[in-house]
Amino acid sequence: MGVQKIFYKWKNLRDEMGKTYAIEVGGYFDRIDGQITEWIFGSTPEELQKQWLLFRIPMYHHTISEWLNLLIDVGFVLEKFVEPKANDVITTHYPQMQDSQVVAYFLQVRCRKPG
Repeated sequence: MGVQKIFYKWKNLRDEMGKTYAIEVGGYFDRIDGQITEWIFGSTPEELQKQWLLFRIPMYHHTISEWLNLLIDVGFVLEKFVEPKANDVITTHYPQMQDSQVVAYFLQVRCRKPG
């Protein structure tokens, strides 16, 4: 299971070189239960954007404790947690990933249901 940490009110704080050193976050406790978001890849040519339907994705935002307690409440055993981040080699090739060295994009959870 992977839980993306979605923050709607956030701001990257950058140094004079443009490197993110902190992320200011608000709205973490704002709950979203199934709000539909519509989007299309930003790299899609404009003429195709007009032809294609947008992706329609329901969004659910809960605190990390709510997600983990939900798993526990239905009988899962939580085994391992990982918060991946980009290494320096990746951020050299993809500088837009540098902020993942400041805050994790995801919390990956390994769990199992006994029996």
